[in-house]
Amino acid sequence: MEGKVDEHPIHLEGLSTDVFDIFVQFKFGRPCPCEAYTNKDLKDFLEFTRKFQCSSFTHDFVISRIKQRHYLFHPSELIHISINYEIPDLFTLGFNRLVQTPWTDIENIHRDYMGSEVFTTLVYVKALLDEHCRIVAAEPPLMQHAPNCPNKQACTEDWRAVWWNGMGRLLLDARNPQPFDEAFERFRLLEFGRVGSDCKKVMFTQVMSINIPRIHATKFVDNVRDRLLKKLLP
Repeated sequence: MEGKVDEHPIHLEGLSTDVFDIFVQFKFGRPCPCEAYTNKDLKDFLEFTRKFQCSSFTHDFVISRIKQRHYLFHPSELIHISINYEIPDLFTLGFNRLVQTPWTDIENIHRDYMGSEVFTTLVYVKALLDEHCRIVAAEPPLMQHAPNCPNKQACTEDWRAVWWNGMGRLLLDARNPQPFDEAFERFRLLEFGRVGSDCKKVMFTQVMSINIPRIHATKFVDNVRDRLLKKLLP
């Protein structure tokens, strides 16, 4: 009699009617718009696909929805999901966001989500990125002058002064520190004193466009993240 009438439903342990309804809607070609799913819906549906060995098409559908809504998950949740269900792309999304997440937004439950190894790596990465930021703020790129620079010494002195008072302040501002890209765009608009216009052009087109500190920081994060990913999801 089970399943033939509403009074005698089929009972499957750990399966809610909400998740089954989502599966039926998908199976018959009428999935909800992405924004209609809650985080819980997607996590439960993902577990459903594993528990009942659904097709890879169904599995990939759930993952695609999570990726589209990844900004609504705490990054530690993405790490947790990626490890539990072996989804490398979600690990990449989660770790990249974790690096940008202030410590005040990481609570004990988030540390449990990501696990001790990821948390320890995150501490290491954020500490080195903070050190890198302080170095960038304090040490301007080596001045390269245009051939027609009238006073190289004055030009160099003002370049260093504007860098410290501009980029240094923007990057290290205790109340509102700026990401490098935003700080750099604001830095370009400052007055540069005795720095010649041609020298400024040389610095921005030939030096800063090649030796961008953000690129070095990004490569560092990518390398650490990829090594950790290979270790956790070989």
